[in-house]
Order: sequence, then structure tokens, then C-alpha cells
Amino acid sequence: MGAKIRKCEITVSGEYSLLLISPDMVGLLVERVLASDKRELCIPTEEILPRGYAEYLVCVLKANSCLDVSDVRQGKNEAGIQLVYTHVAEQIGNLKANQYHCFDRARLSACPWGTQFCLSTSENFYELVKQKVTFMYALKL
Repeated sequence: MGAKIRKCEITVSGEYSLLLISPDMVGLLVERVLASDKRELCIPTEEILPRGYAEYLVCVLKANSCLDVSDVRQGKNEAGIQLVYTHVAEQIGNLKANQYHCFDRARLSACPWGTQFCLSTSENFYELVKQKVTFMYALKL
């Protein structure tokens, strides 16, 4: 077996008009994986993306024509927030650590108690987190 990895770079793959996932969000995801004794996680959306920030992102997406304004009319801000959560779930699903996906599955799930990110941590990422590797979030253009 090779030497243990001490540092790991986390990147997001794919092309996006706007990158919504922040270093703080990535840090929270790592903390939740570390605290979990299993690879399957359901995390309330507001723990990763606070509602106020989600509302701000709706405005940013509308201003940058990344969100169909007809979908988000006055009084229908909830639809815009759900779209932001959906985009963030997609970007979480495209996070990579050392070129390997961090999550085998990342989706949004509506539950009676609120919307959640339902994640299936990849075996590789789960092991890296449990080894308490130092992660760096890097933007690759």
C-alpha cells in the first residue's frame, strides 16, 4: 500500500455560467462526511446553503440571464430558490477530489420537514475524509 495522502485538491467539473458552490459549502460537506458513520447523507439544504444566500443567488441568476424570469415572478420566489438548490446539487455531484468524484449521487429531495441534499459519498472520498486529509478547494478554468 502506498503512502497516505496528506493534502487533496477539490475541484468542480463541468461548465457553468455561474459557479454557485462556495469554499464554505465544500467545507461543510467535508465536515458532514467526517461526522457520519455511513456514506449516505441527507442534509437540510439550509445547512449548506442558507435561505438568505439562496435568495441572493436567485437575484444573481436572474440578473445574469441564467434563470428564466418567467419561472420566477413576484410571489413565486420559492420556485427560484428550488432551482438554485437544484443547481447546487448538480455542482455538488460534480465535485472531484484528486480527479475522482466526491459523490456517487447528489440530488435534491423534498421531505415533509423540508428540502434536503441527498448524497451518496464515493468510497474514495469517504476514505480520504476519514483519513483527515487537508482539502483545498480550487477553481479550474
